[in-house]
Amino acid sequence: MRLEPGRKYSILLVDDNPTNLNVLWDALRHDGLRLLVAKSGEEAIQRAELAKPELILLDVLMPGIDGFETCRRLKENPETRGIPVIFMTALADTIDKVRGFSLGAVDYITKPFQQEEVMARVETHLVLQDLRRELQQKNDALNRALDHEKELNRLKTGMVSMASHELRRPLTVLSLYSKSLLPKDPGAVTHDQRDAYQKIQKSVRQMTQLLDDVLIATQSETGKLTFEPELADLEDLCRKCAADIQLIDEYSHQLEMTVSASSPVAVVDTRLVQRVVLNLLSNAVKYSPRGTTIRFRVDINEQEAMIQVSDDGIGISKADQEKLFESFQRGGNVGKIAGSGLGLSIVKQCLDLHRGRIRCDSEPNKGTTFSVWIPVRIPVDEPLTGTS
Repeated sequence: MRLEPGRKYSILLVDDNPTNLNVLWDALRHDGLRLLVAKSGEEAIQRAELAKPELILLDVLMPGIDGFETCRRLKENPETRGIPVIFMTALADTIDKVRGFSLGAVDYITKPFQQEEVMARVETHLVLQDLRRELQQKNDALNRALDHEKELNRLKTGMVSMASHELRRPLTVLSLYSKSLLPKDPGAVTHDQRDAYQKIQKSVRQMTQLLDDVLIATQSETGKLTFEPELADLEDLCRKCAADIQLIDEYSHQLEMTVSASSPVAVVDTRLVQRVVLNLLSNAVKYSPRGTTIRFRVDINEQEAMIQVSDDGIGISKADQEKLFESFQRGGNVGKIAGSGLGLSIVKQCLDLHRGRIRCDSEPNKGTTFSVWIPVRIPVDEPLTGTS
């Protein structure tokens, strides 16, 4: 037999005819099988609920409730509905067989019994039951693992959100107090004081941007990144992002910004667009030599905004471009340049929520140009707020 070695399989034989029971007993006498007997439908239902056999061989024609009704009641009971039922009958009518299958039977054995056939069908369905049980166990284990992962993700998102909130407060305090330490008279501020103040402000902005990136990456990973479009002055948003980057960069690059805006007001998620612009500008600054020029172009019309950032930096190879927008991926030529590997994946996620698109044109040692297109109007049949 192909059954699991060392295991006892219980089989419930249900027939009111002692001769049939004896034939079945002889056919199924095996060390791996434990045979149980019931002589009526009512007794079969009771024994099945108590013993939980692996398989039931059920006669169709019996006094009292017949095999069809017995099977129906077994399948109604949550305790016994998973037990396979094989009907035993001399009925050859296709209608009767179809009726049995519709009630939940898995097979038929015709009378008079052939021992080899009985053994083969019983063995097959016991093996199938083992496979079903194994599959169910694996599904249960997978569901438990998924539930555990969901809980971990929930906790991670909560911890990241809490950490982001808690870290912002001291950063805000640091920024405010550093400014208060400067003399009120701008003419009295020394070079060292101004330099220290700018370094503090730079560090605060860098840490704030990193917190924003980590929070967005975590929200996106757990499906909790929200899309909340609103009316906004997109030109003003881009100019503020450029000013922030210049402060962080300490004006070590030349930033050339050109704007063409037939309608600067747009319907966008300002938080997400800000992450797109800041990450593209930050990368351009980070991966290009000091003293070079960063070109920042913004074109806004009534349909979409085109934002383009170009640099003369280290560039990106074709191989690295294939995985450019995956989390924690960095180019093979970045060397010791610090970075989290999150920036471009966040850019892509923010653009996807806007149904926008991005293109990278780059060659190693010749610079990089990122171009993004963001729709600035939401169709009238869609809400202005929501979650994607």
